[in-house]
Amino acid sequence: MENLFKIVNKKFYVGYYLPYNSVGDFTDSILEDPFGIKQKYRAQKDYFDGKHYVYCFDKSVNGSEEEFLKNYGNPLCDTTLYRSTFVVEENEDKISLKVFYCGRHRRVGEVFFRKSTKLHYITFNKKTNIFTVGRNNEYHKKRGKGKASVVRRNSFPVALTTEFFHSFMNGIGDTETYSNQLIEGINLFLSKVGAEKIKNYTDLPVSLFGCL
Repeated sequence: MENLFKIVNKKFYVGYYLPYNSVGDFTDSILEDPFGIKQKYRAQKDYFDGKHYVYCFDKSVNGSEEEFLKNYGNPLCDTTLYRSTFVVEENEDKISLKVFYCGRHRRVGEVFFRKSTKLHYITFNKKTNIFTVGRNNEYHKKRGKGKASVVRRNSFPVALTTEFFHSFMNGIGDTETYSNQLIEGINLFLSKVGAEKIKNYTDLPVSLFGCL
């Protein structure tokens, strides 16, 4: 499909952890909690269970792609990337408005990233004059169609469009600028569909602009 409009929003987070743990103050309770873990340290668990180690949190950096890339494989860092993409696409048969969400997170001390994805879309079929509105969670998985898939025909629940709006705007500081860009993309989608077609589905623009 031809890409007519595209906005990408990225958010980065890096959490730094120390390469050591302090034994803390020597008190009567040292035999119960010798490292002061339950009181002092952020961790995947509040105790060592033989599998998940405990790390002492140092500091965090938000919004820096440079820091994220530099510590991509650093085992003493907790790294996260959120990416949302808003697109308007068209081919001979269809016009689509889509929002893709992808999150990648690696916890401190782990090697592999955990991935989560979500897709929201509104598609107009030029031949059948049918709107399809849907959502597909975990669409990157090879087996099945992901979890919590929802598909509606000629129905425009505000809940779906509100959800795709918040998925895209997650973590954005300058919401006004991005809102204006989203309005531009929505107007492009509606203009491609055509006023004659839209007047039969008055709930569509209400649903789309109701989330802004």
